[in-house]
Amino acid sequence: MHSIGINSYSELVQTIHNLFHGDGWVVCYLDYKVLIGKYESGSLVFYAGEQFDPLYLQQLRVFNESLELLMLRNASGQFNYRLKSDEEGGEEYIEAKQILWGTRIEKLDNDWIRLSEDRGTELIMPRPQQPNDRIKLLTRNYIGFNEVGQAGYIDCRFVKFE
Repeated sequence: MHSIGINSYSELVQTIHNLFHGDGWVVCYLDYKVLIGKYESGSLVFYAGEQFDPLYLQQLRVFNESLELLMLRNASGQFNYRLKSDEEGGEEYIEAKQILWGTRIEKLDNDWIRLSEDRGTELIMPRPQQPNDRIKLLTRNYIGFNEVGQAGYIDCRFVKFE
C-alpha cells in the first residue's frame, strides 16, 4: 500500500482522478454514515449533490468490473491506498454476492433508490439495472497462502452492484 495526505474534498476527487481510470461505483464509509454513489467523468456523484469533509472518511472504494481503488485512513490521518486490477491475472479468487441491508426499495428522483428496513436503517444509492429484488454487491475474494502453506483470503475487492 502507498500513503497520501488529503486535506479537502477537491483534493480527494483529484487524487481519485489521478489513480482510477474509467467510470464506476463509489462507497464511502464515513464516521457517521455510509455513502454510495457513482464515479463519472472524474467526479464523485452522490444523491442530492452531497459532499463530505475527508476528515470524517474512514474508507473509500471506487470500483468497476476490472479495477478497484481502496483508500483507508491510517492512524496519522493520511490515507493508505492500493489499486487492484483483475486484468493483471495470475491470482485465484472466489466471487461472492453480499446482500445489502434494505428489504424495501423506494424509487427517488433521477435514478436513485432508497433501501430501508423496519429498524430505521437506510441506504441511498444509484439504481442498479434490475432493482426489483434485493440489491447485491459482487465481491472477489483473493486466495493466498501463509508461511506454512495454509490457504486463506488475502484481499477482497468490490466489483459491482446487481
